[in-house]
Amino acid sequence: VDSTPLNTGSKEGVMTKLEERRGKKLHWSICDLHTNELGLRHLFETVDGPTSGSNSFKGQIGKSLSSAEKLEWNRSFEPITGGPSYPNLSKEVLSDLSTDQKYLFYAGKSVCEGMIDPHILTTKPGPICHSRWLTLACRLLLVYLSLHSFKGAVKKNLSLLIQYVVTNYIPSWFQIKTTPYLSHAAHHVLF
Repeated sequence: VDSTPLNTGSKEGVMTKLEERRGKKLHWSICDLHTNELGLRHLFETVDGPTSGSNSFKGQIGKSLSSAEKLEWNRSFEPITGGPSYPNLSKEVLSDLSTDQKYLFYAGKSVCEGMIDPHILTTKPGPICHSRWLTLACRLLLVYLSLHSFKGAVKKNLSLLIQYVVTNYIPSWFQIKTTPYLSHAAHHVLF
């Protein structure tokens, strides 16, 4: 179940209505990947401002995301270190990933290792869509790895977002992807 209020609201949510109709409590399984997106979404809106449409933003960083692939690569970007060790994925898991999921993995790896991985040089992340925060993370990484014109507070905010993406969002995302079982759900949320 997606954790939107429509589904999980305590008064009018679908799950509440089902419980009332059945006369007993139900076990709610919330998608950990959707839960993982909440931190990125709230941090992004805090440092760059709210969205201004279904695929647009009001802040400088958000406005740059739709044309990020036009920027030139920055071969001397500042690597981001710290946080849990970067995920090591098997060939089986990598082969099961979508293009954006692979992009997220290799772009994040690039930021952590300080070198642009060849996998992302010829690939472009998908278009911005507010129901796909994974694509937002991919585009943030692309801007960070490029020769952008951000200075001062905006550059600092981009670095903060990237720090969060590579030390929290990506490790959690791939931990969920490699162990997608209900029995691991609480562990994923606490991680």
